[in-house]
Amino acid sequence: MPDKPRTMLVVLSDIAPELESDFLRWYDEEHIPQRLAVPGFRRAARFQAGPPPVSGSGLEVESPPRHLAVYEMDSVEVLESEPYRRLIANPTEWTRRIRSTFSLRLRHPYVEQFGLTDDDPRVDRFR
Repeated sequence: MPDKPRTMLVVLSDIAPELESDFLRWYDEEHIPQRLAVPGFRRAARFQAGPPPVSGSGLEVESPPRHLAVYEMDSVEVLESEPYRRLIANPTEWTRRIRSTFSLRLRHPYVEQFGLTDDDPRVDRFR
């Protein structure tokens, strides 16, 4: 693992299907670019829930949140920085409108505790 552990801000959300196209446009055109303009945010990606796995591990959630966004940051302290606080305190009209339509929104930072890549020798014995 690098000297400094990676920090991720994870956001799960749902929105009514009829509002989804505006939500997705807002996320891609305003929300993510705004965050990446804040010092300490490094990269971001937005995901949409896929179909449940055919194998069925028994751990599936009946109805998982449809949308996931992951933001890589320098540290948790980025969320307490003056530039981030200023951004949060001054939402655009579009942001206010979208936020009022969430049916679910879970948001929490996570700090990496362990990391492994597929080329690590510890993986070879399972191939």
